[in-house]
Amino acid sequence: MLEDRFHAKFDGEYHPRYNAAPSQNLPVIFNEDERFIHFARWGLLPEWARKLRRDGIINVRTETLIDKPTFKGDLSKRRCLVLSDGFYEWHRHGTYKTPYRFTIKSGEPFALAGIWENNHTSAGEPVRTFAIITTKANGLVGRIHDRMPIILPRYSEHGWLEEGNINLLHPYVAKEMKTYRVSRVLNSARTDEPAMIEPSKD
Repeated sequence: MLEDRFHAKFDGEYHPRYNAAPSQNLPVIFNEDERFIHFARWGLLPEWARKLRRDGIINVRTETLIDKPTFKGDLSKRRCLVLSDGFYEWHRHGTYKTPYRFTIKSGEPFALAGIWENNHTSAGEPVRTFAIITTKANGLVGRIHDRMPIILPRYSEHGWLEEGNINLLHPYVAKEMKTYRVSRVLNSARTDEPAMIEPSKD
């Protein structure tokens, strides 16, 4: 399904994930070659970030990407599409967290805007990493959380990879998305099964 949608071939064996978590390898298309879908570690690991954050930098705000020199090289040279068919946000009630899944109404896979780097693990092994770019939430996501990942419309996917046009980095249209509550089992990163994307019966 991903290969047909993005007109690219997997460079490796694909196993679907239903509860993706930082530090896991997820499907990504790099601006180096749009013909292939690679697997990269979620979480940039520059030297300074490894010392401060165990999972690295998993999200980068659009405002930070534009204003901070830290990511200047990534924006100009290393852009990617992070392939997905949904994402989760949690509604907090004190210490109680309820997860919601967000998709686009068509139900098809989509691309999140991202940046990537060639980094090293704490053991010194080379690893390709990525981070997802976020922006202010649209009206739908904003009911649950104040930020959201940038979903790129089909017509802007190639433009993001080729040019890194920051004018493409804006919230997805709320009326073209849908959301529903899912099981709180999602709160455990160790659980990863198809039932996790089903509407909650709790």
